[in-house]
Amino acid sequence: MSQSATTLALPAETAAVGKVLMKEDSPYRLVGDKLFTRVSETDFADLYSSEGKRGISPVILAFVTVFQFMEKLPDRQAAEALRVRLDWRYALHLPLTYTGFD
Repeated sequence: MSQSATTLALPAETAAVGKVLMKEDSPYRLVGDKLFTRVSETDFADLYSSEGKRGISPVILAFVTVFQFMEKLPDRQAAEALRVRLDWRYALHLPLTYTGFD
């Protein structure tokens, strides 16, 4: 991902589908609407090397870890949830076509 999480806008298609299917009090909708844009990649800058290939956004990784903990999922199931679940994509401002990570 090349954009900072603070500038990563919720894709229109993800927003439209998510707002129809998810209740307003869904924790994932609340993260997507209120919390996601308050965390910045610069908050994690000292944890990452400036050398080498750019990694996955640390903001996305942090929220995936929180979601994984909330749902008591092992790593593989959390990676699969990110790949297939609309609520996780909505919360993380990802397009519906996002293929996830390993």
